[in-house]
This record gives sequence, C-alpha cells and structure tokens, in this order.
Amino acid sequence: MYMTLVVYQNCSATNPDPGCWTPGDTCEAALARVDDFGTELLGWIEAYSLKGVHLDWEFGYGCNVTCHQQLWGHVSKKLRASGKELAISVDDSKGTTIDRSATNWTYETDWYFFKEYADVMIDMGTYPGGWAKGISWPASQYLKPYPCPGNASRTCGVEGQVLDMIKYGVDPGYQLQTGLWIDGCFPNGTMTTQGWTEQSLQDFLQLLDKQGVKVVTIWTSDAFLLAPSRVTCPWFMPALRKWILG
Repeated sequence: MYMTLVVYQNCSATNPDPGCWTPGDTCEAALARVDDFGTELLGWIEAYSLKGVHLDWEFGYGCNVTCHQQLWGHVSKKLRASGKELAISVDDSKGTTIDRSATNWTYETDWYFFKEYADVMIDMGTYPGGWAKGISWPASQYLKPYPCPGNASRTCGVEGQVLDMIKYGVDPGYQLQTGLWIDGCFPNGTMTTQGWTEQSLQDFLQLLDKQGVKVVTIWTSDAFLLAPSRVTCPWFMPALRKWILG
C-alpha cells in the first residue's frame, strides 16, 4: 500500500490572483527544504509500514516540471535507499507534446521526464476516461493503436498508450502499470461505463502479456463498498483473475 500525497491549490487560470497557491508553489516550497522534506516523508512511510508514496497531482494550472524533477529525483534516492518506492500517476491518453516548460497538466502528461526516478508509473489514460472522448474513450471503440490526432509521433488508442510508453523507455516489467476503471455495467451486461466489453478487455490483456506488462491497477468509484454485482459487469473480474493466474 502506498501513501497518496494530496497537493492543495486555490489557483487556476480563472483565478490567477497574486495570493493564490498552485501545485508549482507547493513543489518550490518542498524543494527549498528538500532534505528535511524527504526525511519527514520517509518517516511517515516507515511509521505505517507502507510500500512508498504515490503522487496523483491532478491540477492543470501552475505546474513546474523542472521543480518536479529536482524535488522527486532527490527524494526518490532517499526512498530507494530504504527500500521504498515512488509511484506517479500519469496520463498518456491524448498523446500531447511532451513539454518541460508547459504549465498546464504537465504533472500527468509530461511523464517522460519522470521515468528516471519513478519506480512505478500508473497510466490512468488506459482506464480510459471521458476526458479522452473520441481519442481513447470509449475503450472498445478506441482499443487499437493509431497515430494521435495532431501529433503523429505519438500513439493513441488504449493499446497504443502502452506501446507509446514502452517506446519512450518505460519498463513494462514493473514500472509501467496500466490502469483499469471497472465501474458500471449496461443493463444488458455487455459494457462498462468506460466502454469495456468482454472481448475488448480480453484483447487488451493479451496485448499486456505480449508486451511483458505484469501489473494492472484497478480504480472503482465506490472502493468496492457495493456488492460486486453492482460494481461492474459479471465477466470483468473473472477475466482479470484468469489473466493473473495465467
């Protein structure tokens, strides 16, 4: 189990007031005391016998990739020295241009700059989510790889994201962990809310086997508090179980 780091902000493109606070400000503040920050973080992780820390910085304004590299590149060395991990949630669903100087959504989409110090990169883009409508969502309609719209050097489609990240140097054996959002099941029981059908899920899992991807992470909005029959389609979890057992 990881400790998830939550980053506060009250600043956005519609609220750029001088007194607002962005994720970039949080990064700069932590970097200014990086040694103490890393020691404190490691202390929390060890106190609760956790595997490491998970970054899920889902704010799209005021980011600073250079600071992120400096801060977490340093902290990850401290974590690794104690046998702990740094996991980062990323999103490759739209295949946007990777840009260290960008200030919007860079903590997720500019994952390329984090791969040297991230032990785990969880691709939330393979959920897939409605934010990638017509590109990678719904899953069954945009499963197969194809050149990303407006950026043919990148690969879109749910399977395309996996191939894209491997192409750019993410290790499929453990570092690359594809995400699956399993919520919902249409009344006839054939499709999840994210567009997964039984056949498309099986095809995707076969692609993971072929590429050597060993880990899938699962997201569900209710944290499995509801009965399994209400969480997802009845074929979803058996398909995952079959994949895991080989």
